[in-house]
Amino acid sequence: QMRTEMQSVCSQADIFGNTGTTIVQKIQEAEHKQITCDVQGTLNGNLRMDEMSLVSLVMNLLDNAIEACVQTETRQIQVVIAEDPAAQMLELKLQNSKNSSQKLHANEAGMGYQTTKEDRGSHGYGTQIIQRIVDENGGTIRYVDAGDTMQITCRLCMEDKKLLSEG
Repeated sequence: QMRTEMQSVCSQADIFGNTGTTIVQKIQEAEHKQITCDVQGTLNGNLRMDEMSLVSLVMNLLDNAIEACVQTETRQIQVVIAEDPAAQMLELKLQNSKNSSQKLHANEAGMGYQTTKEDRGSHGYGTQIIQRIVDENGGTIRYVDAGDTMQITCRLCMEDKKLLSEG
């Protein structure tokens, strides 16, 4: 049922093309790892960012969520996609289970967070990539470590249709 709902959500908007495929693949990966996923919302407007950046952003967010979930018993990911037309913003909220002993620590570069993986030399670039994409596209991202859950709110600029039609 979840996969059918997700495919429905993803097929409702053109911009979800590759992004929707990425989300469905990541949800399937999560389900394979016994992670319960709940994805709500649709994307009807246009984002200022190119689709490959959106794919990379979503893929890195979901990779991090899956990685955190497999270390817990609850294993849940919730994604909510909502448009705020008045503010011309898309809000992407992601909440996932995590081990409460793992804390959020900024990395040395000051952009993103340290990996929790043992091999830190080969990992830990996902949050830097996320931050770079958000910054390059006039957005904001906020991480809240709530003990046994991680809550991420990402706001991205949508294109103003009036400006597009005038140009």
